[in-house]
Amino acid sequence: MKKVKKIITGFLTVFIFMALVLPMTTVKASEEKEVVEKRMYTVTFRAGNIACFDIDKITVSEGMEVTKNYIKVKVAKGDTLAFTVPGWESDAGLTSWFSNCLHYEKEAAYGLKAFNGVVGTAVERNTEYVLDYKRLIDPVSYTVSFIDSQTKEQIATPQIIYGNAEETIMVTPVTVSDYTPTESSKIIKLEKGKENTATFEYRYTGAVETITRTVTNVVPGTTRTETVVSEVEETTAQMVAVMQQIQRQRIQQITWQIIVRITQTRT
Repeated sequence: MKKVKKIITGFLTVFIFMALVLPMTTVKASEEKEVVEKRMYTVTFRAGNIACFDIDKITVSEGMEVTKNYIKVKVAKGDTLAFTVPGWESDAGLTSWFSNCLHYEKEAAYGLKAFNGVVGTAVERNTEYVLDYKRLIDPVSYTVSFIDSQTKEQIATPQIIYGNAEETIMVTPVTVSDYTPTESSKIIKLEKGKENTATFEYRYTGAVETITRTVTNVVPGTTRTETVVSEVEETTAQMVAVMQQIQRQRIQQITWQIIVRITQTRT
């Protein structure tokens, strides 16, 4: 009788264990299978016959294929284009991004038409878009600049783009290695006869180095020198500015030493 009870207890234990573990294993396997089988589709943007893509103005993201005639990106089935590439957060951002990287045969004749309903549409198959253009009736140029927020130096080539007078447009910053823009977009209204500009400032987010700076100054009117040694943290842009300043100081020191020697020789 005890032996029968042990057998029954053993069967019940195994049954309970299987009832608890198997559903969890099945769910996990199902989730892994779904991740593995998630299909990727290609979304292609073609430049058309009015303009072509200026490859030098494009920062290529992972999985992105760029030529002067088309740009291709990979998107998972059911996902949207939003955030696939920095700057593609909205249709307006997408329009601004493409406007920044187009090269026209006739600069002031055409402009890019705004995208509508592209970024938010779920991708369910390989999709292709051909950029659409508008003829500019009253063309006005505008310049988008990109500068370091501390040194105010240019960190990327300014973009000169055309639109129609009285048109209100959104512009976005370009991607610059080791820098982060302080604003994601700007709105400007194009006006005839005025400077239409938008300037984006960037914070340096790259490596910061500690450098030792030694500056030797000649005391005016004497041959006595004073040496100042200091350790500071400098970004790459700041280091360039500092080296230029040191170079100017050295030139001034040499010039002053020459003047002092000439004066001493005459006396």
